[in-house]
Amino acid sequence: MVVDIAKFLPKKKKIINKREKVEKVSVFKLQDRTTRIMAVIETPRNSRNIYRYDLIKDELYLEKVLLSPLSVPYNIAVLPGTLWYNNRRLRTMILIEDVIPPRTIVYIKPLALIRLKRGKVDDSMLISKLENDENLKDIYDLSNINELHLKEIRLYFENLREYDIYEFVDKNHALNALKFAIEKHKIKRRERV
Repeated sequence: MVVDIAKFLPKKKKIINKREKVEKVSVFKLQDRTTRIMAVIETPRNSRNIYRYDLIKDELYLEKVLLSPLSVPYNIAVLPGTLWYNNRRLRTMILIEDVIPPRTIVYIKPLALIRLKRGKVDDSMLISKLENDENLKDIYDLSNINELHLKEIRLYFENLREYDIYEFVDKNHALNALKFAIEKHKIKRRERV
């Protein structure tokens, strides 16, 4: 009698490196508009330091220190599983009065898009709110955002002097930008394989 010992051995687990794991999870979460959109906080509100978060290495880098009177008006987060024209992850500015520490995972709802250019490169950014923010529950689109919030964001980018601000555009443009960034990321991943 021959016994196949393979069926008694534990099955081999497929080893997934950290990059694949982060990108697969985040792309899955962003594919369907009904699913939750995950973001990772990079730069907290009122900070004079601009950080960039490396999702793959799980490291936070200091990119720039702002001039003394200037600070970030709202928390800035990166959207995993996206890739924008500048070959960086798409970012979002989250309308919330509280400071959220870097590397915190939050779930967002896009409200608008601010079209920005840094030199010749499109560096646009989403404007969003937290998914479960009761203070902003009546805000659904650009038309509902308080004009003071928009002025504060515009003033911040004007004072940086690195960006040309074109316009604020509505939620449909923001969702289309998100969809484009997800597709671009998928194409880039296929090219790497």
